[in-house]
Amino acid sequence: MSVRNIISALLSVTLLLCGGCARVPVPDKTDSQVIGFSAVSMVLTSETKTAVFKEGGEFAQNDKFDVYGRKNDHSNPPIFDGTDVQMTTKTPEVWSYTPLKYWEWENVSDYYDFLGVYPIGKSSRMDISGALAVKADYDIYESPDNFDLMMAGMRRKGNLSEIQRLAVVPLQFVHRLCAVRVIVTNVSKTADVKLQHYCFRDVIYKGSAKLSIDAMDQPEHVWINTLRNHAYTDIRKVTVNQTYKNKLEQPVAADRTYVGNFDFFIPGDLSETSNGSSDEDYMPHLILKYSHTIGDVTTNDAAVEILLKDVLRENGTPINTWEAGIKYTYHVTIRVDGGVLVKLYTTYWDDVTAETPGLLIH
Repeated sequence: MSVRNIISALLSVTLLLCGGCARVPVPDKTDSQVIGFSAVSMVLTSETKTAVFKEGGEFAQNDKFDVYGRKNDHSNPPIFDGTDVQMTTKTPEVWSYTPLKYWEWENVSDYYDFLGVYPIGKSSRMDISGALAVKADYDIYESPDNFDLMMAGMRRKGNLSEIQRLAVVPLQFVHRLCAVRVIVTNVSKTADVKLQHYCFRDVIYKGSAKLSIDAMDQPEHVWINTLRNHAYTDIRKVTVNQTYKNKLEQPVAADRTYVGNFDFFIPGDLSETSNGSSDEDYMPHLILKYSHTIGDVTTNDAAVEILLKDVLRENGTPINTWEAGIKYTYHVTIRVDGGVLVKLYTTYWDDVTAETPGLLIH
């Protein structure tokens, strides 16, 4: 057998033994091999634009998110460990970070995991063997947080084409919180209503949003270590102290209406109790305190407690869970001679499809 045939035979055997370990070309470290990120702006609905969000909204110049990343199952040290990625220019849109990191593809079985968290400084990497996971703690009562927490995750595999392997990382951010607001209208014919305040009780007031990549190579979003406390009777308390005239004096409903701002809440089951019982008194409530005046007589009414799991949508169906990424508007109408009526409207936050590779935000 010729030397050429022997070499050819040996190469064939080597390829058969390697199987799925086929190597990919390792290019020089140039600009085209930099691990890059880009973003598209989040579009807001007209309803959202009327609200006062503490953080978030749409990406603008100088906005930042934290990125975590590793190659294969090598978590220590990770490639990215909370690195800030910043939009340095808006038009054209450019995201940057330092120091630069480079793709180092070696085999088609290689993969990279990336996790992103917005805003910066709110997350940390979790010490979980063999997995890349991050968490962001959130507290709406003891040291109140009220920012738009978003997370994104993806896995980039080495069995893609070279162009796809070196492309910018198309993270898809999702909201991890829900947004809730309260609207109150006085529909009494002759009574003025003074809305003193409103608040919530027995909702989840504290927890950690966890993000990792699951066995199906998809981002896995869960809330862990969530807490409720029945003693916290004034969660997200809003003091109004405004009087809204009766229908005879103010025929236009808008002149008799209080419109609250959206606040962020941790999503959760509205039928779950804070003490593990089945007592509805320990389930999430919306609490309103108001007084009313007819002529010269003012009556101080007791606080009205609204069991949230029983609040109906316009179509008559109840909603038993607050879900992440959904806005909930509670319309409360007060009629002194007819009690308190409540209607619930829900609106999804906009989905945005990017026309170019980059960061998608839902």
